[in-house]
Amino acid sequence: MREPLGIHHVSIVGRDPIATMRFLIDGVGLRLVHRTVRPEDPSAYRLVFGDRTGAPGTLLEYRFDRDAERTETGGERVARITLAVPPGTIARWRDRIAARGARVVERSAEAVGGPIAGPAIEFGDPDGTPMAMVESADGFGGTAWEHPEIPADIQSRGIAAVTFEVSAPEDVAGFLRQGLAAAAWDAAPPVRTGEPPASLWVRIGATWVEVRRRLGAAAAPGAGSVASVAWRVADGAALTAATEAMTAAGGEPGGVHDGGGWTAAAATMPGGIAVAAATDGPGFTDRVPESQLGRSLFLPPELAERREQIESGLIPGTGQFDRVLRVVSEPLPAAGG
Repeated sequence: MREPLGIHHVSIVGRDPIATMRFLIDGVGLRLVHRTVRPEDPSAYRLVFGDRTGAPGTLLEYRFDRDAERTETGGERVARITLAVPPGTIARWRDRIAARGARVVERSAEAVGGPIAGPAIEFGDPDGTPMAMVESADGFGGTAWEHPEIPADIQSRGIAAVTFEVSAPEDVAGFLRQGLAAAAWDAAPPVRTGEPPASLWVRIGATWVEVRRRLGAAAAPGAGSVASVAWRVADGAALTAATEAMTAAGGEPGGVHDGGGWTAAAATMPGGIAVAAATDGPGFTDRVPESQLGRSLFLPPELAERREQIESGLIPGTGQFDRVLRVVSEPLPAAGG
């Protein structure tokens, strides 16, 4: 199969779309690039955040369920999403994110370790989804947008890595190598001499996966958890090849779906973590002008005739949503203007 190009997007379970939107736009500096509903529950939002154009490699997809229970932490989970930011900017991000109410932990480059070692911060979104930012000179595909407060030269460059916590790192790393053409990098020392390594790093395209050992059973995704991680493939032919490779590597196929800006084929890895391959196209600007990304509620053709009913049932309503979006994504008028 053709090698995947890196992480495409990460899907997250959230409870409050307004709180999440405020935090990601105002705190983390991402742009809302797609607004729709969950097909299985059209009363709930599905939002996608990313860079200026919603490019693959920069995307966080949130599926909201206001009744979701807070997820239990344990083994077999995605334990962190790491965004890359330019060198010399981590202190500014620390102060900004802490000012938005998040608990922020600083990490030195030595403490981060691995192939993306650099000064870093760790924090959580409003539901506690574990996130990090690390200084990196590498590019991960992100393009800056005209944020009202965050200069272009400090904005996130995309998703640099994800961290898996699993009971059998060697098995998961093997699946990633066979099913997603991952390349081995290195292993952390074992906890005790003679034991398997505590963690492994593998590279998939331009991005990284840390596979860390942690015992515990997989739990159903709840609020604050990562539902799945998707890797980029160029087109439909590459998607078919990736699906076949993941199945051959022991993954359980989960079907194909339209993500609005991509087509994705899902699978479940040995151990229970959900992954996917997703196409680079058609993208979000294929249907909506760049200036209008995220500005209106998109409904797929099968739901379009129910727009009035769906909009009347959304919580929060589209009017409230639009007002908050304007506040967090547009500059305030000049004093006296």
